[in-house]
Amino acid sequence: MAGILTFANAPLDIECEAAARPGISVNPVSDDLAYDFSLGRAELDKMETDTVSPYGAGIKTHLNGAMSGEIQFNTLISYSGKTYNNELACINVNKIDVKIYFSPKIYIVKEYKKGSCEHDAVLEHEKKHLKITQLVLNKYTERISKTLALAVNKYGTTYGPVPVEQTKDTYEHLKNYYAGIVRDEEQRMYDELQELHQQLDSKEEYDRVAKMCR
Repeated sequence: MAGILTFANAPLDIECEAAARPGISVNPVSDDLAYDFSLGRAELDKMETDTVSPYGAGIKTHLNGAMSGEIQFNTLISYSGKTYNNELACINVNKIDVKIYFSPKIYIVKEYKKGSCEHDAVLEHEKKHLKITQLVLNKYTERISKTLALAVNKYGTTYGPVPVEQTKDTYEHLKNYYAGIVRDEEQRMYDELQELHQQLDSKEEYDRVAKMCR
């Protein structure tokens, strides 16, 4: 069975037997939520954020809190191969394993002492950002798994025959193909996260939080 790659010079009397469907594993791995209440407002203002102030560029505002959620993807693809007369090879995709690492941290300015109304109001808002990220991570965990499964169903699990000297290049091509699927979904996830976080950081939400302790 041929998939993705074809080699016109491969002899027609060699046919690769279709392998079992590879295992597809996509799992989020989250660290415990961390907190940092040690930074002053001037220090927190220097922190880069994915959203912009809803008050516009002409109005000076300060960050009183932030939710930092570093996300890292790690995609591992395992293969096996069978050679014929040291000339041709058949390549099987055995497993596709994707880990999505999430390290959440909430910052609140030290000017708002723990236990104060202001501290608790900002904390409530930042936990909304955390919830958004967690929901989107779960959504894309399922989405990536389904997208990879569709690709496997479309192109099959066995590739070749290929010339033996091209085995390494074929492995690399397959790795890049499946990793590219994950990267595309990763970018869609980041775009959706930015949009949702920006929607939360509205003028109405900022004004609501500000009024909670008046």
